[in-house]
Amino acid sequence: MKNILLILLFTSTITIFAQVENVPQNIKNTFSQKFPSVTDVSWFIENDDERVAEFEANNKAYSMSFDKDGNWKETVSSLNFSAIPTKIRVTIRKELPGYRLEDASISETPQRKAYQFQLVKGTEEVEIVISFDNKVLQKNQEENKSDQ
Repeated sequence: MKNILLILLFTSTITIFAQVENVPQNIKNTFSQKFPSVTDVSWFIENDDERVAEFEANNKAYSMSFDKDGNWKETVSSLNFSAIPTKIRVTIRKELPGYRLEDASISETPQRKAYQFQLVKGTEEVEIVISFDNKVLQKNQEENKSDQ
């Protein structure tokens, strides 16, 4: 069992992030205010000014980011495709005809709560952010470098 946990820990840290050994108490406090019952958390340094917590709660995967002062910046939670409201699906089809949905999540920041989707069509990848009231907030398109 210990070997399995070590393998999982090792593979989950092979990312562009550096895993954090000692998380500052101010960041832990902010995290605990939002998710008081979560105790199994992986912490990473995304850059000099941002720390990220990855965890599971309520059968969903979460990623939560904080600035170095402990201020909450964003929480992203996984979203099952079947849970996407019909009006949001219609907007995606209208905005990005012919694209295939790859990933769905809910993004919450201090300013807003919105749906966030990654879609693909051939070598093109698109991220689109749609508010809960069905307004397109952001659409970023880029070439998929791995297919070139």
